[in-house]
Amino acid sequence: VQSSADNLAVDNMIAATGRLCAGTVVDPTIIDDFECQRNASYGIPGFDDISVIANPDASGINTSDNVARYTDQEGGFHALVISYNSAIDLATNNQVCMKVWAPVTGNLLFKLEGGVSPAFETGVSVEETETWVEICADFSSQSNANHTRMVFFLNAGQDGTNDIYYLDDITITPPPPAAALEDFEDGANLSWMPLNGDNALHGTFTGPIANPDATGVNESPNIGSYTRGTSMFSTLTAVLPDGIDLSTVLYTHFTLPTTTVAQ
Repeated sequence: VQSSADNLAVDNMIAATGRLCAGTVVDPTIIDDFECQRNASYGIPGFDDISVIANPDASGINTSDNVARYTDQEGGFHALVISYNSAIDLATNNQVCMKVWAPVTGNLLFKLEGGVSPAFETGVSVEETETWVEICADFSSQSNANHTRMVFFLNAGQDGTNDIYYLDDITITPPPPAAALEDFEDGANLSWMPLNGDNALHGTFTGPIANPDATGVNESPNIGSYTRGTSMFSTLTAVLPDGIDLSTVLYTHFTLPTTTVAQ
């Protein structure tokens, strides 16, 4: 009320245990799950446009009880902002994901800003509507940058006045492990052979075979076995079925038994 002469009595203010989220330990990889891991501080704009509701479509990849209801406002770049008191630590956890239930297809723009580093943004297409999908952005290139705000634009570039989105499980995690070119499980992925098919000079290859020493760093069930030929540069080759994209590859490695001296 604008003004009041009422005299209000206040007593027995307590901090109680036993509530739904009592004892929850903060998980630094969860920004907001809209249940017990509420670790985000929403800024302006966006603060007034998001609220927690019961999941209106508990199906598919998201059957959690509570989600966020986000109302897009006038303009093509109405933002949902999460603010941090200091630079966001992106050294290890630099993959930002969220589950989205969208009324229309469009572009979900992820942006980092604030701090002393130049703003950085990346867009991801939302191609399915009225169903839960997980959308992720890769911020590994910003691992050493200094940003204090994480910003989301739903259906960036399009006027989405009063469009309703549902959001859940906003997370920041490490990149997934690189897929193995060859692990010899379920057969061989590559075509292995001595150079030019010359067994005398370049040896023989057998695989997959059962791992004869499933200990230490390699407990996998199956491996490949190579026996050198007579050449001082005995060479084993593998043919890639679809080539390999080296634009982002930093290194390759493979495992040898500890009794082997190799160069």
